[in-house]
This record gives sequence, C-alpha cells and structure tokens, in this order.
Amino acid sequence: MNSQSENFDDEKKEKAKEAVKSFVVSNYKDIDTVEITKLHQSEMGGLNIEGTVNHGRAQFKAGVRNDFSIGNLSVGDEFPDIKEECKERLCAY
Repeated sequence: MNSQSENFDDEKKEKAKEAVKSFVVSNYKDIDTVEITKLHQSEMGGLNIEGTVNHGRAQFKAGVRNDFSIGNLSVGDEFPDIKEECKERLCAY
C-alpha cells in the first residue's frame, strides 16, 4: 500500500476491501474471484481501490465512501455484466 492510505488503519482498509468484494459479487454475474491490487486515499478523503476479477481477466476501480458504501465503480473490458435484478436498483451487499 502506498503512503496516501496511511490515514486509514488496517481495520478500515479491510472493511473497504470487503465492501468492494461484496458489492462486486452481489451485483455482477459469474464472479469467481475478486483480487485487490491497489488501495489509496482519494482527494475527497475516501478510498480508491483497484483490482481484478476472475483470476485477473478483467479490471475495476472502485471509490469507497467513508461509510464504506461504494460511490462508483468503473470496469474494464471483459468485466462481467450486471445481474438483471440489480440493473434498476443495486442489490444489497
């Protein structure tokens, strides 16, 4: 982890990682694995988390708010589709 994430203790970092993993698994089809590759503090004080799914097949970047909700998620090519039931309203995570 780089020094920009030093404002967050290990517990908060783990909670943010788990929130991202849960969000991805709950809202997207055919997720086998979620790997976190980078974590750093955003300009707004939350955390930005980068990672891959399905053994590195597709990348993502997630913004995690201070309450550990997911503020945004951008996905790379080959990222699985969102689940039908989560399209109009995100599924709980």
